Amino acid sequence: VPTVARADVPAMMRAHHVFLLPSYFEGAGITLYEALASGLALIQSRNCAPVVTPETGILLDRIDTDSLHQAMLSAIDDRSRLDDWRAAAQPRAKNFSFARYRQGIAQLLDQMGI
Repeated sequence: VPTVARADVPAMMRAHHVFLLPSYFEGAGITLYEALASGLALIQSRNCAPVVTPETGILLDRIDTDSLHQAMLSAIDDRSRLDDWRAAAQPRAKNFSFARYRQGIAQLLDQMGI
């Protein structure tokens, strides 16, 4: 998929089932959160922020052809599991709202006595 306009990203994500991010270093890539909010299952490497859960997809222990292939086949071969991941995606995305972030910062400041 070539580069797309920012406004086109949600529709593109809604047209798919799984978001695959086998990054060597991504940090907290916003695309993981966008994928969850769009109802996509996740397949991500450990090198990204810990966004995926067993209820929303697969966390890759290593990034190689066999691991990626097995993860993709897992999503393809078990449609019920894929549907469960997708159903859990949007509720999981709510954990990453700006309001939740602000609440976490406020709690941290309270704990620090600031």
